[in-house]
Amino acid sequence: MNWSLGQRVSVLKETGHYFIEAIENEFLLLADENGFKYRYHQSQVAASRTVQITHIENKENQNKTTPIKIKKSVPNELPAIDLHAENLDLPNQLNAHAILLAQISVFKQFCNLQHQKKQTKFLVIHGGGEGRLKKEIREIVDNRTGIQMHDAQWNNGQVGCSRIELILHQFEKF
Repeated sequence: MNWSLGQRVSVLKETGHYFIEAIENEFLLLADENGFKYRYHQSQVAASRTVQITHIENKENQNKTTPIKIKKSVPNELPAIDLHAENLDLPNQLNAHAILLAQISVFKQFCNLQHQKKQTKFLVIHGGGEGRLKKEIREIVDNRTGIQMHDAQWNNGQVGCSRIELILHQFEKF
């Protein structure tokens, strides 16, 4: 991956936004939005980019267009999407339920996009926390054919990321 100073990136085990301040061989010196500095191996860092989605369904059934960020993977690594609310640039007035619905909508659209690209494996970063988003995604996956979910990354005894596998010929788009 060609990194550049000032580039906006994400870290797979962390939330928030980071910017590259220095490149040190296999490591990157990153600063978060609060100015704190961290040193990460390049394999733990993914470039961020904004992707336009068509709509987000909330409980008021309003259609909104909201940009989401897909983590651009290093070559030979799995594509990843970070579903943390702060990465979805959602309106501030949304309640917790509307945010959850938006996250699920983005997850489904990302699955469809990966199926369209014939990508059979990808990562979904849902965060550790209490696991509400992960439970909802697990329920969606368990009730469909052609898609499987596996724990991917552990951090402090919690799983904050899951690996999704698509069986292309069985998967039905959302």
